[in-house]
Amino acid sequence: MAIHSTQGTFAVRGERLCTLLALLASASPSIVSSATLVGAIWPRRTPEKADNALHALMSRLRRDLDSACGAGFANARVVTGRPGYGLRLGESEVDSHLFDRLCAEARALGGEEAVGLYERALSLWRGPALGGVSDSAWLRGVRARLEEGRLAAASEKIDIQLVLGDHVQVLCELQELTAVYSVHEGFSRQLMIALYRAGRQTEALTEYARIRRALREGQGVEPSPPLRECLAAVLRHDIPSVDSLLPASAA
Repeated sequence: MAIHSTQGTFAVRGERLCTLLALLASASPSIVSSATLVGAIWPRRTPEKADNALHALMSRLRRDLDSACGAGFANARVVTGRPGYGLRLGESEVDSHLFDRLCAEARALGGEEAVGLYERALSLWRGPALGGVSDSAWLRGVRARLEEGRLAAASEKIDIQLVLGDHVQVLCELQELTAVYSVHEGFSRQLMIALYRAGRQTEALTEYARIRRALREGQGVEPSPPLRECLAAVLRHDIPSVDSLLPASAA
């Protein structure tokens, strides 16, 4: 877990300290209740004197912040109040907040400018969301939201690139995405469109067969109507219908 300040990037070490910082940074500038913090930091066994243990961990976080970012940094940023603790951080100091802002700007702009903003937002990801922190129901919810946002941004970026005619440029990215997210129908549909436009109809049909098999074996369902429409358009060599499968918002 890391924070960014004018003094540079500071890595926080230790699972409990990482979890504490992740909770406070994700909720910034709101205050997180002591009960939520304790439940996330010690998910399996709550300390007998939980409030004291949390206070000690907060003191350690304050010391580390001051040591790395300058004396007085913690006093200016750490908030103590009912019902717990908070952390005042600027948007650029929290990757998830910056990611959300860049994606919002991209959605408002569209076109090549949007692609650049999406790429900048996606470059903030350097591994799984909240890696190195304790597991808890609260953090699982945060992870799920962050991962959902990441996949949405990747999909929206690729839709725009396909509208712009950059189907060859996105092929490798889509092949990697479909390998990792094997039942993500949106990525599969995009890959079929890119392959078809690149003159690789057989490979587009192979991708449909792959995800159909994955969906049936893993979830017991058939591909959704949009994916079946894509298959039908590819089989008919119907370029206008293939193009119409891209959302109007990507234009």
